[in-house]
Amino acid sequence: DAIYIGGRNMTTYEPHRYQRVYEVSNNVIQRGGSLRLDGNYEESDNTIIRVIDNEIYNSKQEALEIEYAYSGSRISGNTFRGMWTSNQSNYSSSDYYKGIYVGGFNGDFTNNVIDSSYTVGLYYLMSNGRIDSNTVTNNGTGIMIVGNFDSRVTSQVGYNNITNNWYRGIRTKEYSNPTINYNDL
Repeated sequence: DAIYIGGRNMTTYEPHRYQRVYEVSNNVIQRGGSLRLDGNYEESDNTIIRVIDNEIYNSKQEALEIEYAYSGSRISGNTFRGMWTSNQSNYSSSDYYKGIYVGGFNGDFTNNVIDSSYTVGLYYLMSNGRIDSNTVTNNGTGIMIVGNFDSRVTSQVGYNNITNNWYRGIRTKEYSNPTINYNDL
């Protein structure tokens, strides 16, 4: 990982609830790995993660991996181009490798460019928020939205340019029920 920020539990309860804010902004990373930011899975955690205006090119793995970010989190204005460049030479419908992995994220994913991941461009797992005004092109699958019985995905997916993806533009799986409107597919 080029940048890794990991959380540890800070179990607190009202009225003295701690809040962590991780912000990574205005970086250019080339062939150096990924951004990885982890909150904590505990219900009492209140980590806000913001990834703003970064550029990541030719990553050997995921360009971005986020787990457990809570209300107020935001991923916006980033360019992610060329993920898994050392492992893939052909497009794949597999979801094993992901260009962008967002899990347990409650915030907005807006105005980003995701280009040239040989498998899934954006893998959105058990997350809720807006996926809006992004350009998702030249991936195996553009966006994959996945929920489970306890964490259903009901996000709004709109105003995105999701074109020139090899297998699918948008795929939903397992208890995901997003509202998908006004996208170019």
